[in-house]
Amino acid sequence: MGNRALAEVEKLVNINNRLLEICIYALIRNTKLYNHELDTLTKLEFMDIILNNLNDDTCTLRNKLLSKWEEPRS
Repeated sequence: MGNRALAEVEKLVNINNRLLEICIYALIRNTKLYNHELDTLTKLEFMDIILNNLNDDTCTLRNKLLSKWEEPRS
C-alpha cells in the first residue's frame, strides 16, 4: 500500500473513531455517566458495543452502554 493510500486509511480510521466517540456521548447524555471522564479502555469498549450492535435502536444501545459501565472491573 502506498504512502498516500495509508494516509487515507489512517484518516478514515480517525474519522470513524471520532464519530463513534460522538455517538457515545450522545447516547449517554442525560445520564449520571455523562459527567464522568471516560478512560481510553472504556471508550474502546463502548465503541465495540456500538459497532457490534448497529441494528439496535438508540434506547437499546444506551442501555447496553450503561450496563457495561455498571459491570465490575476485574
